[in-house]
Amino acid sequence: DFGRAEAALREAIAIDPQLLDAYSMLGQIYIRQNRAADALREFETLASLQPGAIGPPTIVGMLHYAAGRTAEARKQYEAVLQLDR
Repeated sequence: DFGRAEAALREAIAIDPQLLDAYSMLGQIYIRQNRAADALREFETLASLQPGAIGPPTIVGMLHYAAGRTAEARKQYEAVLQLDR
C-alpha cells in the first residue's frame, strides 16, 4: 500500500530528518508510482544530506535524463565523477 508507506515514511522523516533510508525509500515509492518530480525532490534532498555519497546524485542524474533534461543530467553526472575521484 503505497499511500500508507508514504505516510509512514513522511512521519519518520518528520521525527528524524537525518533518517537517510527514509528519503531513499520514499523516492523509490515515487518512482514506482511514476511520480518523477516527487522522486527527484527526495533524491535531491538525500544527496544534500550525504554530500560525499555517489548513489543519490547519480539517481538525480538518471531522473533528469529520463525526463529529457540531458543538460541537467550531464551536469549531475559530471559532479558525481568529481566525487568519485
